[in-house]
Amino acid sequence: GGAGGGAHTRELRRAEQRVGPLEMMRLVANRVYFSKAYAVLYSCMVLLNVVMLVWLVWNGGNALSASFIALEIMVTALLALEVLTRIVAQGTGYWRRVSNWFEFIVLVLCTASIVMTSSHKSLSLSQEMDELLSWALLVTRYVLQGLRMLALLRHRKRLRMLALDQA
Repeated sequence: GGAGGGAHTRELRRAEQRVGPLEMMRLVANRVYFSKAYAVLYSCMVLLNVVMLVWLVWNGGNALSASFIALEIMVTALLALEVLTRIVAQGTGYWRRVSNWFEFIVLVLCTASIVMTSSHKSLSLSQEMDELLSWALLVTRYVLQGLRMLALLRHRKRLRMLALDQA
């Protein structure tokens, strides 16, 4: 709505005048984090991750298509955006929860897996080493997909509990 949007913008400007830029970033991050659109996006991420895990199992991890890699990059990028939003919203408090450390480590490992998968084809290795690396990447991919799913589901449950507390 136009009128509501103007009031919302004025409210943000007034808040900006009362708080510094870092606190303003935290306010915006919190507003995004607890919005319904964010919950919908998160549900889509969980669903997409389920589809990717089924796709990976169904194909036995062989000959992953460019579409799968693109989806994996997209989900990992969204996970990174989600983690960064929470870091901004929670500040140093983010690092006090073990589950946040878990999600951050899963994000780092997923990112490393994407980099290794994309650079694996350009390495000139013996046939035996190539098969060993391919097998290691496949196992890593299965484990990371499962861990990412666990991280997404744990966080989705926490979001739902917070929403019920606010209702």
